[in-house]
Amino acid sequence: EPPANTFFVFVAELESDLLPTIQSRCQISSFKPIDLEAIQAALIKLGCKENLAGFYASNSEGSLGKAIESFQNIEQLREHEELFVACLRGAFKASGNKSVVIDLMTWANTVGALGRTVQKEFLLYNLSFIRQALLVSYQTEALVNFQSLTGFCLEKFAPFVHGANIEDINQAIEDAIYLIERNGNAKIILLDLSMQLTRYLHQKEEK
Repeated sequence: EPPANTFFVFVAELESDLLPTIQSRCQISSFKPIDLEAIQAALIKLGCKENLAGFYASNSEGSLGKAIESFQNIEQLREHEELFVACLRGAFKASGNKSVVIDLMTWANTVGALGRTVQKEFLLYNLSFIRQALLVSYQTEALVNFQSLTGFCLEKFAPFVHGANIEDINQAIEDAIYLIERNGNAKIILLDLSMQLTRYLHQKEEK
């Protein structure tokens, strides 16, 4: 038996992930996501610029720790943007251009050489990037918190993300995350993702 005043704390993202036999022996406490304005204010106090604080907060999923980590790792965020923009530009040019396919293979090898944790973070960043582009595409700029660290113009890219391809693009990225989490060959997975983006970004929106 444990000594007096000993407490065991179990943490799970979803209560439904816990076995009923464990739930029945626990006192359940739920923690709601932190308000985005509160996260933004906390980041500004740490010296983050207001526009970037809004970006980090909107991508934090209500986690102050995640927002602070993004702020402290701004160079990695810049690298994520550079790599994804390179993929998107290659995807636009690759249709009917075999030489660009070689560039996408080089891109896949570059990202595939990163650690799996970084690869997953990169792909999660891609999801956020695409969703921000969709918001711009449908003229809901009030909800957009994207701030480019590389000079990329999201407004020019946004029209290529729309109702006819957003689900396919999201699914392709989520599938890549799933496969990388299960130790698939990252270079093959990422090359396949880039080729899928080539097809989806050339898809026209139905009027």
